[in-house]
Amino acid sequence: MSLERKNIAIVIDSLGGGGAERVMLNLAKAIISMGHYAHIISLEARKDHLVPEFIPVSILFDDRSLKKIARGRYIKASAKRLQAMVSDIEEDKGKFDLFLSNLDPTNAVVARCDFSNVHYVLHSAMEHEIAREKRLGPIKWFKKVRAKRVMDGKNLIAVSKGVADEAMNLGVITPKSVRTIYNPVDIDAINKMANESIESIPREPYLLHVGRVVKAKRHDVLFDALRRVPDIKLVLLCKDVEKVLKLAKKYGVEERVITPGFTSNPYVWMKHARLCVLSSEYEGLSMVLIESLVCGTPVVSTNCNYGPSEILQGHLKEYLSPVNDAELLAENIKKALLEKSIDIDVPILKEVGLGVAAQKYLDLCR
Repeated sequence: MSLERKNIAIVIDSLGGGGAERVMLNLAKAIISMGHYAHIISLEARKDHLVPEFIPVSILFDDRSLKKIARGRYIKASAKRLQAMVSDIEEDKGKFDLFLSNLDPTNAVVARCDFSNVHYVLHSAMEHEIAREKRLGPIKWFKKVRAKRVMDGKNLIAVSKGVADEAMNLGVITPKSVRTIYNPVDIDAINKMANESIESIPREPYLLHVGRVVKAKRHDVLFDALRRVPDIKLVLLCKDVEKVLKLAKKYGVEERVITPGFTSNPYVWMKHARLCVLSSEYEGLSMVLIESLVCGTPVVSTNCNYGPSEILQGHLKEYLSPVNDAELLAENIKKALLEKSIDIDVPILKEVGLGVAAQKYLDLCR
């Protein structure tokens, strides 16, 4: 790659508390630290993550939700506005060498713009998303398939090999190309934040789950497993506390659940946890597993598509449990808790460093 500065535009729904948003912030940070230029364009103004001051962010609409930005009759006007915003940025900073589009609403808008060298980032598996919508009825199914078909004939970046294979073989779309790039992880920042002091950290041993309260994360399986594992609390880092506590009560474990709410520093919680537990039905890669290992904390996970089996290699494979099997998930949790020491050095940690991942994105610049 040429040593000249490259300009990268990262377009995303928002800077809310999701994993895709954190990944793109890490990528922008890495690209800028390597002497290039990265600019995040957020369709809506919602922001939960802390954004470093040196990362430029533009908001497409500060007074509209995604429903009035990326749906139906609104998309055409939103695309026109995005095109104009990009032109203004390029007039000041120079032409963008690469556009990265993230998540379905953003993809719908970006696909209607006349940008060159656009790559669409697949953060999760399509099959499970489509199947979930199908259970909600034919209209929901049709809308989800239509959202995915925006990427037909496009250049894609998959966050895991499993997601890449699915994109090529599922039959929903026929991509122009698919490249796997593991999500960038700011290992130095994670270690620094993990060593911060937070008074609310429990003094007693605890399990940790980090994730939104959505069906794919299978909190029901998590709570069913917890009730089979005695004498340990579970910390949930999520935003929808009321909803998750209602479900915990259904399984009789609400008194064992600690809910600090959403935090911009989950790493200190990871470091002090006995185990990080993933109960998902599907993932794209699962940054939570990687970040927990970076913090030195063992993990127990469902062997869902896709990601966990690419992360938990070697002897760590024994801590993978079948999807939707609370009994075996509980057995693996108990087995891991009995271990005095678990070697958590896995090959993927060498592939997710900021510089390694960012360079793979920079190599896509024309």
